[in-house]
Amino acid sequence: AVLKPDGSPADGKDGTATSPLFGGGVLGQGFGIGRDPSGNIWAGNFGWGGVNPVGSVSKFSSEGEALSPSPNGYVSNLDRVQGTASDQDGNIWMASYGNSRIQVFPGGDPNTSYPYYSDANTEPFHIMIDDDGAAYVSYTGTSYLSKFTFAADEITKVDSAPIGTNANPKGIGLDSTGHVWATAGAESKVYLFDSNLDPIG
Repeated sequence: AVLKPDGSPADGKDGTATSPLFGGGVLGQGFGIGRDPSGNIWAGNFGWGGVNPVGSVSKFSSEGEALSPSPNGYVSNLDRVQGTASDQDGNIWMASYGNSRIQVFPGGDPNTSYPYYSDANTEPFHIMIDDDGAAYVSYTGTSYLSKFTFAADEITKVDSAPIGTNANPKGIGLDSTGHVWATAGAESKVYLFDSNLDPIG
């Protein structure tokens, strides 16, 4: 769905999209949708059954044209994509929930070597990018929050911190001071960390 600033569906006027959008591999839209510096929209497909059971990511122009292939979108090493975000350089970060990987399309190019990162943490869910281009990721499976950087086509984990105990964290947010806020659904709590992932409260 694409909404105007007043909340009504976009109608295609003045070069805008006409809501809702179809195609490009869209199937089982999950948690992630983001905009890259060129104005393109990237949306994670959790996917279930049928055409695309493993999940993927779809790409649309700002006018609503599907730029990713149908029927599967961009699959790569992706499995049940949730969080999807672009950094300031147009690198597309994806939380590949099903195979517990963080994957990046460098420069938004899905036809590259598909760098990815995985460790003992499982089920990455949400991704937020800070003003320096670092990515923060919540892991629902292991209740962790991790910080990553991307350079020279390599994803590097900067630090990691636990979020509660079996807290099932999902949504995270960054404020204007660089603090990271993390929801913990299983505990009905919200946790606060500084930019180094030191807990505050």
